[in-house]
Amino acid sequence: MHEGKTEIQIFDYVDFRIPVFVRMFGKRINAYRKLGLPISQYGGQPREQLIYTPSTYWDVLKKDLGQEKGEIVFSIPYFVDHALRARLPFLTSLAGLNPKVTMILRARKTSRTTQMLQRIGITVQTTEEEIANFITIGDRVVWYGSIHLFGKIQSDDTLLRLEDPNYVADFRNIRENDEDLPLFES
Repeated sequence: MHEGKTEIQIFDYVDFRIPVFVRMFGKRINAYRKLGLPISQYGGQPREQLIYTPSTYWDVLKKDLGQEKGEIVFSIPYFVDHALRARLPFLTSLAGLNPKVTMILRARKTSRTTQMLQRIGITVQTTEEEIANFITIGDRVVWYGSIHLFGKIQSDDTLLRLEDPNYVADFRNIRENDEDLPLFES
């Protein structure tokens, strides 16, 4: 350290449209968390609850989802049927409260799982292309990270919760305008 210096700032950025960069960013965020570094958005005050772990994310995410009346989009690059079925009661309730729930799944074809989701009122889109793991909630919140809601969750996985209309718009643009990410109605 240099004499008189008491602070180190790390500015990090990721292009969410490039999957390898997304994975590298997730690893860096996990490393920052393990080092005990406070994390802030746009250089604001550090917030402990910007990064969530497998033991801290679910209640906050459920609250965000339950309060939203606008569009909710789950982008799911990986899922396991039994993990998705375990969350089915919550998804059924969510779809009953909000008719604008969409799931984008990385899957080769329509499956029983996609048909089941459609039956409970969720719009399902499938793609064979690699997609990012995120949830956009209305125009205000995006959850992004390595915790796979419907897959295997590791103890060091994390999710970032960002309250920012610009991030939500960026994720929507990836979904809606990126020609390299074809989405097929199933």
